[in-house]
Amino acid sequence: MSTLAFEPLSTSFFGCRITISGIAYSSGVLFESPVSSAEQELALQNARSAFGFVQDERPVDLHAAVARRLPPTVDAAVFDECRLVSLSAVWRTRAQSLELSLAYGFDDGVYAIASLRDNTVEEVSLAD
Repeated sequence: MSTLAFEPLSTSFFGCRITISGIAYSSGVLFESPVSSAEQELALQNARSAFGFVQDERPVDLHAAVARRLPPTVDAAVFDECRLVSLSAVWRTRAQSLELSLAYGFDDGVYAIASLRDNTVEEVSLAD
C-alpha cells in the first residue's frame, strides 16, 4: 500500500483517493477550524493511519465490528445487506483527535453511519 496523498481543496478540506477491496473512493479530512501547519500535518498523519486501518482490515471483519454496535433502531437484516459506500474524517481541534465516519448503504443511499476513533467503532446510528 502506497502512502495516501492528501490534496488541499480548500483551507478546511484535504481530499484524497483511497482504494478499499478494489473499489476507489473519493474521501478526505475536514478541519473544524483553521489550524497551524504542525497540527495540520498531525491530522493528516492520523488520517493516513485511520484510512490505512480501513484498507488493511478485511471488509467482512469491519462490517462485523460495526454490526456489533448497531443500536436497536437499526434493522440488522437490512444492515447485513449493506456495503461501505463512503468514508470521511473530521479533525477535532479541541480533542486533537480524528473521527472517522464509515457510511454503509446501497446504491440509492446511506442506511447507517459508524463513527470510529483509534480504530475502534465508537457508535453507529441510522442515517438521517
